[in-house]
Order: sequence, then C-alpha cells, then structure tokens
Amino acid sequence: MRIADLIRGDHVVIWDCEVCQGVGPVDLIAIERVKGGDYTLANRRAWCRRPGCPGRVRFKRLNGPWAYPLDTIKDGSPQAWAYADRERERLMAAGWRIDMGKWVAPGAEKARPR
Repeated sequence: MRIADLIRGDHVVIWDCEVCQGVGPVDLIAIERVKGGDYTLANRRAWCRRPGCPGRVRFKRLNGPWAYPLDTIKDGSPQAWAYADRERERLMAAGWRIDMGKWVAPGAEKARPR
C-alpha cells in the first residue's frame, strides 16, 4: 500500500523494532510530506530511533488488536531468510547476542524480561 492509500483508508500504522521490541505510531502525514503519496513502507527497514538500539523496524498496519506487516516479502521466503542472516551477522559482529530468544546488548548479563 502506498502512503496515500493508508492515509485515505484511515489506517493506523506502527513501527516494530526487531531488536528492542519497541513499538510506536508512524506519522503517515509527515512521511507523505517528505516522500510523497506514492511512497510505500512495504519491505522497508528503517533504523530504530531508541537510544542505543542498533535494530531495524518493520512497519505494520493495525486492524483491531492485530498488526499485519506491510511487507510483500513473506516470512520464510529466501529473501526473508537472507535478510535475517545479514542482520544476525551484523548484530553479532557488533557484540550483540541472543539469549532466550531476545537480543542482548554487549556487556549485559542476560536478557531482561519484558
């Protein structure tokens, strides 16, 4: 979906960080002003803006209590696996590690429960 379609359809879009699990609203109007109405968030991986987080975010459209990725690349596809492998290598090279299914910062004891 294009930004203009999301705005016209009154959709709520969120960002969801793959590393810190942060979530927040996306300002579609601001994106439209800068990028134009034909811009799409599908298959985009912007940097997380939380201080100290090296993660990338996925964009999702809310529908009631559910959030659906705007991506056209499906989980489990060769492209998705290649992206996951590159991200894992990048984070591990920076000293991050996975503990109990969550990314843990360099020097941290263990994953913090949420």
